[in-house]
Amino acid sequence: MKVSVLQKGNVLFFYRPKVQHHPVPNLEDVQHFFMVLKPELVERFIFVVMGRKKLPEKQSFFGFVEKISDNLDQAISFLSEDHYTTSTSGERTMPAACCIGIGKYLLIDHGQHTDLVYELSKPHALGRVQKEFHLKKYGNYLITVKNPKQPAPRGVGLSNKQKAKYPGKLQNLFQDYRFIPLNPAEFLEQEGAELLLIGKTASTLGKNNHEISMHFQEINSEDVLKRFEKYFPIH
Repeated sequence: MKVSVLQKGNVLFFYRPKVQHHPVPNLEDVQHFFMVLKPELVERFIFVVMGRKKLPEKQSFFGFVEKISDNLDQAISFLSEDHYTTSTSGERTMPAACCIGIGKYLLIDHGQHTDLVYELSKPHALGRVQKEFHLKKYGNYLITVKNPKQPAPRGVGLSNKQKAKYPGKLQNLFQDYRFIPLNPAEFLEQEGAELLLIGKTASTLGKNNHEISMHFQEINSEDVLKRFEKYFPIH
């Protein structure tokens, strides 16, 4: 089946432990789990936080674009350890994020849907930490984007202040729908973009699909990943 690649590049998976919890023994001690998308040929890093602190399998999980960094130094600073002072507890430390996987990703227009597909290159063998976050050697998800002008169930999603304010050409694509396929990829360039990832148990976009395999081979593992590994070795 013919597919259209909307965006491709490198992807990194991180978790950030809660304050004073490091290393992480289980999800209860995790503050955030997120993936960092580095589109090919541009100096941009897109931080997508997953609301359930792991990737979906057969479920659908909420996520959102927390931050967009325009250069590597900004991205590294965002992931690094931070020290701050509170009026009640004094000086506190926000632990550095921990990298648990590096690979390549494709954002694909496919049969009136948009798929996010990734393929891990490191680590070569998945351990307990990767399995805890449902990270696999190959993953495939339907990905949709939520209309910020449509209501969400109580307690779900971002506040109105946090939600993306899309330019007219993007907002008009929603019409009156609550969710639409994430197409074009420009939706990911908006902090506060609310996403829904739906795990797929079977797909024609599987790792044995020749066309998908060729697209992955065309993606270069950029030197920037070596910088990330220097500061954040894979757990």
